[in-house]
Amino acid sequence: VPDRVGRPGGKSADRPGQRPGIQGLYLHVPFCFHKCHYCDFYSIVEPKDKPDRQEAFTDALIAELHHAAKTHRLTPTTLFVGGGIPTLLAADLWARLLDALRNAGVLDQVSEFTVEANPETVSAELMRVLAGGGVNRVSLGAQSFNMDQLKSLERWHDPEAVPKAVRLVRDAGIDNFNLDLMFG
Repeated sequence: VPDRVGRPGGKSADRPGQRPGIQGLYLHVPFCFHKCHYCDFYSIVEPKDKPDRQEAFTDALIAELHHAAKTHRLTPTTLFVGGGIPTLLAADLWARLLDALRNAGVLDQVSEFTVEANPETVSAELMRVLAGGGVNRVSLGAQSFNMDQLKSLERWHDPEAVPKAVRLVRDAGIDNFNLDLMFG
């Protein structure tokens, strides 16, 4: 039985009067430019060229981070940012979020910091911001290398976009990545 900080054994490592610790943290960035028919995750459809709600979302996420830091020790060893399409968030807003995470001490003990990305939303600028902010793994949503399957899945990239995205991830200094694939 894990304790409140995820260690086996059922004994809480938290001391009386001490804020409970968080060992793993998931942040959800809900923005998408299309709601895929198979997706059950909360998402906000927002075209890439019109990011109206991103700044307000980033402000709210940072405020929530500050609030959570008052009630918990935010010292995760793993941090995963999923969505939606987290890489649809503008690079300058990512920079603000990463600064807030760093300033709150959230990144102090993180050994794996993963961000989900779609091939068509990977840019050199964004990958530089993510790598500079401590991201060391990208989960790339390739889904398929078959164009007919990609159309059926309502994906917006073509198979050639995947190796281009991988190159941009690696060029930014992030060598650890995975490709998400769908089948069946």
